[in-house]
Amino acid sequence: MGSGDLVGMRDLKVQQVADLLRQRNAASSRGTSRPWRIESVYLFDVQQLLAELRARGVKIGTASSVRAAQWAAAEIYPRASNQALPVRPEQAELLRLYAPTG
Repeated sequence: MGSGDLVGMRDLKVQQVADLLRQRNAASSRGTSRPWRIESVYLFDVQQLLAELRARGVKIGTASSVRAAQWAAAEIYPRASNQALPVRPEQAELLRLYAPTG
């Protein structure tokens, strides 16, 4: 695996993402501000992604390696690379409310 092959490590299980969000909300934020931020949204065809990962010999589970090209192809916001679920203008406007500031 060469440099730049991977954007990051991600868990492919939806339940673990939900658990992570609950843990984040449960943590103490006393005296601080922890606003929600949405910079981008991705939609993967799970069957295709799993087939590609298995073809590369990637172990499926926590911290499975997803290549940068797969992330780019799955992006639906702000760039509409994946047309499987287009983001309507009113949806994009709502997502921009959570954009990072500063």
